[in-house]
Amino acid sequence: MKITETEFRDLMEKTKVPVVACFFASWCGPCRAFAPVFERVSEKMAPGFAFCKLDIDEATQLCGEVGVRVVPTVMLFNKNRVVATHDGGFAGERELQQWINTNNK
Repeated sequence: MKITETEFRDLMEKTKVPVVACFFASWCGPCRAFAPVFERVSEKMAPGFAFCKLDIDEATQLCGEVGVRVVPTVMLFNKNRVVATHDGGFAGERELQQWINTNNK
């Protein structure tokens, strides 16, 4: 599920479904705590959504383009544009699922 900046750009061009991207850092404790929540939700909500994770230390240009300022940051993309951003991760699966469904309009 971890992808590169180039793979992300390819995904955005090819996918027909909304993309949920988690921007994280390997050195970030809250990112490590949030990772299992993101993984479980991705298993439940795919294939209706494409899920991916990007390491901010490896995707610096993309982070600048979409405005990632803190980690973890979850962004919902639809048709190559950001439709929602949430900084700081989520407390649980239900909260993340509700955020995705609410913002997928």
